[in-house]
Amino acid sequence: MTAPRTTAAEQLAAVRDAVEALPKPKPLTQEEYEEKRRRLEADAESARKALNRARAVYDRVCTDLTNLRYEWQEQQAADK
Repeated sequence: MTAPRTTAAEQLAAVRDAVEALPKPKPLTQEEYEEKRRRLEADAESARKALNRARAVYDRVCTDLTNLRYEWQEQQAADK
């Protein structure tokens, strides 16, 4: 005999009940807000710099790939 299977609706209801049972977060003080905001702004700036570095690397790789294709085409044309 197999165990009864729960439906997706039952699972969703169980998750909703569990979320509602969680304690509500206390409101932030002005100091906590400012600290959190500064931390998030620093994280955002770090992420922006990382994105710019990644874009530069991507652009270089694309340029190298394009140059490789041109060199290959020229080599193939010269071999004919």
